[in-house]
Amino acid sequence: MAECSRCGGEVREGLAFITINVPSGGSMMGGMFPSQGMNMPQMESSRDAQLRWREKTGKEVGWVFKSQEEKTLNIKGRRCLDCGYIEFYVDE
Repeated sequence: MAECSRCGGEVREGLAFITINVPSGGSMMGGMFPSQGMNMPQMESSRDAQLRWREKTGKEVGWVFKSQEEKTLNIKGRRCLDCGYIEFYVDE
């Protein structure tokens, strides 16, 4: 069991996600009644995406066009159950 670096409380492991609300384009009726001025509320959908860390490795890649190699790592986290402190880290 890990301890919180701030208060010494119990921490729980997790993954870091970000939620994005994306409005849909147009009305719910899809333009069926354009002359009647029927404006229905727009629908919204949520998308979750996991946070990632991208860093350059210091190596060059490519045959003709050289570029810096990058690696992408998942960001994980720990949340203290007592004080609510959140700590993010990358586990390779």
